Amino acid sequence: MENKGIEPLAVKLLAGMVLLAVGLGIGLTMYRKAGKTLERLNIQLSLEPDSWTLPRPENENSLEVQVTVEPLLDFHGQVSLSAEGEPAGVSLSFSRTSGTPPFYSILTITVSSTVNRGSYSITVKAEGEGALASKAFTLRIT
Repeated sequence: MENKGIEPLAVKLLAGMVLLAVGLGIGLTMYRKAGKTLERLNIQLSLEPDSWTLPRPENENSLEVQVTVEPLLDFHGQVSLSAEGEPAGVSLSFSRTSGTPPFYSILTITVSSTVNRGSYSITVKAEGEGALASKAFTLRIT
């Protein structure tokens, strides 16, 4: 005998509504997480060159790195540049520390004779008004 009537239909509708609600909840959570990630991906940062290998200098040696900040997704906000992770005996300075993309700055990396041999990762960051980008610069002292 077939199950016909309101009760089996109501159970099917209820099950469908529960599955729809669960699916919407998962979808909304994923959308919110993606949205938080995407709102930070509105600038692009590049370094040229992105690494430097040199023998430990007798006095001092320096390199100029071109830091380029490009807008993505029609971004027009102010962005500040910073860098961290330099070892003792290394100093960093930017020719320009902020701007509205697209712009570039020259990062001067100065290495003194007191620096220890090794491989170091210097993180260059561009940040501002909901934007964040970072790139690693590798410094090797032999």
